[in-house]
Amino acid sequence: MLNFAKRCLLWPWRGRFFRWITCPFLLLLGLLAVFLVMLVDTKPNAISTAPSTVAETVGVRSRVTMVYNALFRGPQLSSVLFSEAELNVGLGLLHRITNERITARTAISDSGLAIVGTVTLLQRPVPLYVNVLAGVPPSDHGLEVEPVKVGSISFSGKTAVFIAKTLSDWLLGDSQGTRLVGAIQRVDFEEKTINTTIARIPKLNFARLKQVRNFLRDVRDQTELLANPTVVAIYYDFLYTIAMERQSDTNVSLSEYLTPLFAFAHERSQQSDAVTENTAAIYALAVLLGTPKIEQLIGNVTVNSGSPRTVNTLNVTLAGRRDLRLHFVISAALKLVGDAGFSFAIGEVKELLDAGAHGSGFSFADLAADRAGIQLAIIATHPTQAANAQRAFAEMSSESLYFPSIAGLPEGLSEQAFRQTYSDTGSQAYRNEVAGINARIAACLLYQYSR
Repeated sequence: MLNFAKRCLLWPWRGRFFRWITCPFLLLLGLLAVFLVMLVDTKPNAISTAPSTVAETVGVRSRVTMVYNALFRGPQLSSVLFSEAELNVGLGLLHRITNERITARTAISDSGLAIVGTVTLLQRPVPLYVNVLAGVPPSDHGLEVEPVKVGSISFSGKTAVFIAKTLSDWLLGDSQGTRLVGAIQRVDFEEKTINTTIARIPKLNFARLKQVRNFLRDVRDQTELLANPTVVAIYYDFLYTIAMERQSDTNVSLSEYLTPLFAFAHERSQQSDAVTENTAAIYALAVLLGTPKIEQLIGNVTVNSGSPRTVNTLNVTLAGRRDLRLHFVISAALKLVGDAGFSFAIGEVKELLDAGAHGSGFSFADLAADRAGIQLAIIATHPTQAANAQRAFAEMSSESLYFPSIAGLPEGLSEQAFRQTYSDTGSQAYRNEVAGINARIAACLLYQYSR
């Protein structure tokens, strides 16, 4: 017995008991490693997305609304059509809002729909991708999926549908995912178009989804992924005091907020660091002068604050306009949520949607405000430039410090006018316009001061 104990303690790999434990564990690790190796590739299958025209972007939005109405508000059976171009525009938008980590293209023929997708896991030091190949054939008895290939692993279409139902059931609860997938009654293809027949279902119960959302909010508040809500609340209180003092004025420049805000951040940076304080300041600015939805990303700012949301900020403008102030402030906060590419995409997508029937048209002035807000966030949160940005606002309070002239920038472009002049956001004419906006922003004193 003593000898056995010695073998187990001193040479555990030779003990039978430890072999019973370690062998299955090591085997499981080995299988997992092989599985992961089979999943990933070093080259992407999908490497590009289609540029979107205004018409196609607005069309995707209308199609999504049609799907929602068919599921919950329409007759017992409804048909929804998507063209190949519209599907690729939707995938292009997904590519941009995921910071180009998800890339996919579809192709439609009379024999079905094929999709090639790539998820970027790493780009440095070694590029790693997960490539997906899938297809949907015509069907007159619900949704069918052809064999799916993920990396080097292939599995049946029925397995893919089962996984989709299982994940959506878990997310929505009460087998609602199965009902949602089962609402697809028929799928037809003709002339680069997919025609889906959808059965109306009772409105889904989103209680489980709300539970998941609340769980994620708890994780957000505990980990402080974006900023400390308590610190943001301090800046919110500071800005709220300014808003109360100026709410009866007819026209208040955004500089009347930014100048004292960054002076306050400079003061607090003596006991902290400029990047942390500027980050909290920009988030607070977005909650008060942008949209309260920013608070959902950060945490309970107004709860931690002693100030309510009920204060008049409609009089706060940038270049004399309220819409430019909104674009500027919200884009600065969104830059802190993601990176510049993500924020640029949000600005451009919003402008594209504004060109639809219910919007004011595509505005390069709004796009300039988006990009200027992003540039402010870049400078204000750069480790070597954050303190310089604070000092710049202390020395100059004019809007020209951080916002360019918008004179001559095209605005109010209808869908037809945008298409005639720029074709799409990938055209040379559009890129030239954006390059001109970038040059105007780069000439602002703040961005020269902080170099």
